[in-house]
Parts: sequence; structure tokens; C-alpha cells
Amino acid sequence: MQPWPPAATALPNPLAGRSARAPTMTRTQVSRLVPMTAAERDDVTPTGRRTIIRRLERALRAERRRGQSGHWTYDLHRHLALKQALAAEQDGLARSGR
Repeated sequence: MQPWPPAATALPNPLAGRSARAPTMTRTQVSRLVPMTAAERDDVTPTGRRTIIRRLERALRAERRRGQSGHWTYDLHRHLALKQALAAEQDGLARSGR
């Protein structure tokens, strides 16, 4: 019989097998989170990416405020999706050389 609670070394690592890179997210998925036109969605220039990053940051701040205030419209899944989209866009901007 094993002791309870198990030692931290006995627990599986939830991050095992994941890479340190930001999650990939297509622009179509991002367009479902923040409003954008088709031209903005297809613009992958550094300027276009900065525009999308600003919108994602604004949407993420609003979602955080809803969560902190306990508002009934807060959605944890949207919050996580916004964080992933922001990380993906920032990674794309960094890879493009700013």
C-alpha cells in the first residue's frame, strides 16, 4: 500500500512531452475570438500581427476583469483560448523578425 498523499516525484508530470514553444493557432481560429476582416486575417506582416496582438491583449484584459469580478459571462475556455492565441501571435511576430 502506498502512502497518501503521494510524493511529488511519484505523480505524473502534466507537462511531459510538451514542447516549450507557444501553441499553434490558425488565423481562422483567432478570428473567432476577436473581430477582424478577411484582409486583417490574411495579413501576416509584422504590422498586421501587432494589430491582432493589441486586439487580443484588449480582449484578454476584458476577460480577466469579468473573471475577477465574478461576472456570469466569464468563460474560462475563452480566457485560455485568448492566452493561446496571444502566445501564438507573439511567437509569429518574434519569428518574423519584428
